[in-house]
Amino acid sequence: MLKTYSLLCWLLSIGICAGFDVVVTESTSIATNDMSLDGQAVLVDGAALTLDGEHVFDRLTLTNGAVLTHSASVSGLVFSVIGRLEVAADSRLDVRGRGYLGGAGGNTYDGGHGPGGGLAQWYVGGGGSHGGTGGTCSDGAGGGTCLM
Repeated sequence: MLKTYSLLCWLLSIGICAGFDVVVTESTSIATNDMSLDGQAVLVDGAALTLDGEHVFDRLTLTNGAVLTHSASVSGLVFSVIGRLEVAADSRLDVRGRGYLGGAGGNTYDGGHGPGGGLAQWYVGGGGSHGGTGGTCSDGAGGGTCLM
């Protein structure tokens, strides 16, 4: 459920909401074409916020067990925060089980899938990466590039 911070904080008589435009207190999904939170200072308080598509926040805070994730059918969690991104120790960005599959290795020539997937060659190790192509190595070491 989305509420403006002034109404919610007045009803709950708490000061944590100061400085937020929107407070999310119930599990909420924001679709690719839903820009209702974009440009806002958003507090996710004890709820799951599922973002699909690209979104830009002025400020984003997760607290009290809050979770930020994306739908399994979407290829990634993509968001930007102009100001501060704060994730309390009891909250998380959770993309478990929603990434690209790794490669099988061995003699299958099956490299990693998606952007940054490792390379596969005949009985050669392939390292994954973040934002680029993973390295290859005949001794099976991951990441980087091996001299052969």
